[in-house]
Amino acid sequence: MKEAKRARALSLRYLPMDVARLVCAVLELGFRRRTLWPEGKFRLKGGAVVVANHTAFIDPFLIRGLFWYRRVFLMASEEVMGGKVRAFLLRAAGCLRIDRRTADLRAVRAAAGLAREGRVVALFPQGGIRREGDVDAVRSGAVLIALRAGVPVVPVYSRRRKHWWQRRTVVVGRPFDLSEACGKPLPTIADLAALTESLQARLSACKDVFDQREENA
Repeated sequence: MKEAKRARALSLRYLPMDVARLVCAVLELGFRRRTLWPEGKFRLKGGAVVVANHTAFIDPFLIRGLFWYRRVFLMASEEVMGGKVRAFLLRAAGCLRIDRRTADLRAVRAAAGLAREGRVVALFPQGGIRREGDVDAVRSGAVLIALRAGVPVVPVYSRRRKHWWQRRTVVVGRPFDLSEACGKPLPTIADLAALTESLQARLSACKDVFDQREENA
């Protein structure tokens, strides 16, 4: 609880992150985001793992703008964090390096530690950009982080705009607890696969809400 309160308090340590939050808030004017809450609107409290599909380079800004009232730590690939200057700036802004080519347990432990302390960690579990908006090939990293930290997962779905003047629609599902579905302190490989499928199903449900709205528009 004390860690969570410190995470919310103003601090010079998190000044770059807070500047990034301000930038994302300004960019929201350009996104003109329309948010759908099919299971009811909520505000994130305590630790959480936000998972989202990835269709464009602006998606990290979109996620931070969506949860503007929290400091969001973003998982970023080796390619994105490449270069000393860029890596320094992104780390200061709250990005965590992860190697998508291997099972990066170091990154999983770091992200789980933050979530356990009451922070919000966000990642794109497909491991890269899927411009078509599909939610296939979801990886198990988000599941590992959520289970180690004992925090809920929040599914988010969005899609690229066809035209720049259109509003960006985002679907946010309710937080759900993977540990309740697992029921084991040490999940097996089969358990991780089943939980990852469950996570993918939650993202697909958000996609279905998006598709239905597009059909009725």
